[in-house]
Amino acid sequence: MPSRQLPYTDKMKYEAMKTAIEVTESLSVHDRAISKTTFDELLSTFSRFEQIYKSREKLKHDNDYKALRNKARMYIEHYLQVTMMAVEREEFPADTLAYYGLKPGSKKLPDLRTDKKLIDFGKFLFEADSKRILEGGKYITNPGIAVVKVWFEKFVSTRKNHQVQVDKYKQTKTFIDNKRLEAKLCIRKVWDEIEEAYSHLSPSLRRKAAIKYGVIYIDNAKERQSKYQPENGTLFTVHDIPEQEPELHNIREQNHSQVKRREHISEKQSNMFS
Repeated sequence: MPSRQLPYTDKMKYEAMKTAIEVTESLSVHDRAISKTTFDELLSTFSRFEQIYKSREKLKHDNDYKALRNKARMYIEHYLQVTMMAVEREEFPADTLAYYGLKPGSKKLPDLRTDKKLIDFGKFLFEADSKRILEGGKYITNPGIAVVKVWFEKFVSTRKNHQVQVDKYKQTKTFIDNKRLEAKLCIRKVWDEIEEAYSHLSPSLRRKAAIKYGVIYIDNAKERQSKYQPENGTLFTVHDIPEQEPELHNIREQNHSQVKRREHISEKQSNMFS
């Protein structure tokens, strides 16, 4: 039988409270499944939690930082590709690639997938290129090394600012954990009242009414909790901000969809015989 499952990520907590507020505000006072006292508490808790959630999302989707990272990587890779093609056309000596730590005749670019690798190689690239020019090497154009350096330095500067914000977020971990717990307890209280308000209905209809308020039901909740116990999303790093375990997310989404389908079928069958 489907069991109720409290939200286990920041995003789910945010959406659960937001849905409960929107549904409640759309109804008249007499039709609401949540008392005024609990609703006021929900509004207050949501307001505080929303600040944390949106700050986290802003860092996670820092478009300026991501765009400059991609731009810096692209310019470095294009610079190396132009050099490789010049060597292939025999316009540059065969040992030119050795300056950049690449094997003669190589067409494989260095791994620049992480910020650290990108920054480390970028610094190495500029030193290596200066050495090559000092030893009589020709300048490379389209892109020129000066343009590559401009985009690289823009990325490094933006990343420093991004890192400062990430560090500030991490330093408030205790405060964030308290707000997460506050949100969890508030959601539990709200959902308890919603289910109590519809306790006179059959289990299937009660779940259907509660789901409209954002209440989540899944199959085998205890089994899933004992296996994963995913209370909160992991605090993010500069490179990635995992929301939850992919396997767990997929399992829960599948179970949630199955519950909805079963309830729909059950309701249709009930209507046929009513």
